[in-house]
Amino acid sequence: MPEVKKAILAATGYDAGAVDLAATNIDFVVTLVNSKLASGSTAARENEAGKIVSVIANAISGKEEFKGILALHIDYVTSDADGSHTRTIDKIDFRKDPQGQFLHHVS
Repeated sequence: MPEVKKAILAATGYDAGAVDLAATNIDFVVTLVNSKLASGSTAARENEAGKIVSVIANAISGKEEFKGILALHIDYVTSDADGSHTRTIDKIDFRKDPQGQFLHHVS
């Protein structure tokens, strides 16, 4: 996943410590910690999340270890400096359609 993180950092300008990645067999989760958009609008976060998903989709395309990924999740959280308290600001989900594209899922 280091290449995916590198691509996200290049596309967003975030510091490495502000971007956490986790994956299971079917989900890929990006957690953005203390993003400048945490206090921004939902539309701004959704716009950025869409760009991040595009970067991830390109980075994992054709890679065997990611072939089962069905959903990408972009989570915005704030965290106290000492890590004692974390608050979820927004969770934005994208699901893979039958053509293999990750589309914004609104529930």
